[in-house]
Amino acid sequence: MKFVLGFQGEELSSQSVAQTVKYFPGDGAVVRGLDPHNEAGQFATYPTPGSLYKYQLPPFQAAIDAGVSSVMSYYNAPKNEGSAEQLPRELWQSETQQFEEVAGAYNKTLLTDLLRERMGFKGYVNSDSGVLTNRDWGVHNLTIEEKFAKAIDAGTNIFSDNNDPSGLISAVNKGIINEKDLNPSVSQLLTEIFNLGLFEDPYTNPAEAQAIASSTKSQARADEAHLKSVTLLRNNKGMLPLTDKKIADTKLYVEVFSGTNSASRTDALKKMIAEKDPTVTIVETLDEATAAVVWLRPSPFEFPDNSTVDIKLGTNTGIDVAKVKQIEAAVPTALVVNMTNPWVINEVESGAASVVATYGVKAEALLDVLRGRFNPTGKLPITIPANQNAVEKNASDVPGYAEKFDYTYTNAVGDDYTFGFGLSYKK
Repeated sequence: MKFVLGFQGEELSSQSVAQTVKYFPGDGAVVRGLDPHNEAGQFATYPTPGSLYKYQLPPFQAAIDAGVSSVMSYYNAPKNEGSAEQLPRELWQSETQQFEEVAGAYNKTLLTDLLRERMGFKGYVNSDSGVLTNRDWGVHNLTIEEKFAKAIDAGTNIFSDNNDPSGLISAVNKGIINEKDLNPSVSQLLTEIFNLGLFEDPYTNPAEAQAIASSTKSQARADEAHLKSVTLLRNNKGMLPLTDKKIADTKLYVEVFSGTNSASRTDALKKMIAEKDPTVTIVETLDEATAAVVWLRPSPFEFPDNSTVDIKLGTNTGIDVAKVKQIEAAVPTALVVNMTNPWVINEVESGAASVVATYGVKAEALLDVLRGRFNPTGKLPITIPANQNAVEKNASDVPGYAEKFDYTYTNAVGDDYTFGFGLSYKK
């Protein structure tokens, strides 16, 4: 809600940036964690009774209540097999069929009955890219005219990344779509343009825009956001912060693990530290070191057989686990993990002296936190799984912290790495 209000204001005006929230009704419930951009990941399942309303819809309701301008539908087709009861019975397709198994952009139950009528959304629906072509889950056998007609009837107002109106024009000419059925979409899209003042003044001064983006004040706000996001997870051995007093006697080994980018990212991090913080003595070999900073930057790996997505630290995700453990065994190590996903970290977490989470931040922000120039305030936006078994047992539609079994990783001092957890340096 605050995000939407921060960009749009209480109502759209020439001072607003219109926002689109995605992907309705929540893109987390994909079968086996696969990518719904691809055919193998096209289905969403909801095996936990009531999970759609309890976990998936609340963020969208908050955005709607804040007046969000647009909602983008998910690519997925909700799947009946494997799903528990989610929708009110009056929204079912029949007494025995809960969902229409078609992609979000074509799903009238989701876009009109649920989003608009039940949740009160007044803006326009964006289809996302490719739904008329290679991501037409559940409607592949329809003609292009029939796809336009079904999506518009479902409640889609704009077809993203599509600059060919011939199919829509043909649908109107053939009588598949009545021209008046386009009026709600046209009205909604034009209303946003009018409210933003783009008809009166569609242009901006590029020099002025760049000056705002490049201003010291703007950069300071961005830097603050990076700093505040860094999350301290464990520091029971007191390795951090690396204060001036500590660093004076420290020979620091630095390495980044990021698959084929490991060497270049390691060089870049060492160069940045040398330039920004020349009091730090960086050594080239582990034998010379008295301490280490290791930054893990994994990437998810989707198996070629479409069985699942690997989020366990290892070769598939670009992390040399044996090397990490070797470093941790040799010297006290600050283990930093870029938590773009809830990685399985149990093999490397326990051997570290301190553990920190990042989320794609600038290296300068991480350095400031490690050196104690900023006291960490970040909190986990996800829950870290205890091990691979926990990942495999996790229901597709339930966040880890809400699982009924012991899903969450617990560290050596008894702290659970769960949603909202984060430490600060003790003063």
